[in-house]
Amino acid sequence: MPDWLQRGLRGSVVLVGAALLFSWFGVYNTYQLPMLPRFGFWLLTMVVGGVSSAITMPWVVTGPARDLPDPLKIVVTSVIISVPITGTLLILSTGELSPRVAVIQYGYVFVVSVVVTTVVWYTQRLS
Repeated sequence: MPDWLQRGLRGSVVLVGAALLFSWFGVYNTYQLPMLPRFGFWLLTMVVGGVSSAITMPWVVTGPARDLPDPLKIVVTSVIISVPITGTLLILSTGELSPRVAVIQYGYVFVVSVVVTTVVWYTQRLS
């Protein structure tokens, strides 16, 4: 199996697994939704994060941040990918939409993005 296909399949399994976990725990009060719509909510959010990451990471590594140490590259990547993920969550949620809520939501997403990006970053280094 070609390496790119193997990476794609592994990434897809991770995205689906993360969506299942977030659905199971009803993160961000999504526990109020039935399971199937909740899974769709999180799967779409995870796909946006995965695609954003797949585009951003290579750009950060070879682009403007290429001379930075890895931890700063992870932060730069997380700052960028947190924007579309936050936007997706705000669009899909039915709660209050205000600049204050958007900033708070971005902060939560950024923290999760740093953790996930760190794991992905160093997992790819080990492969």
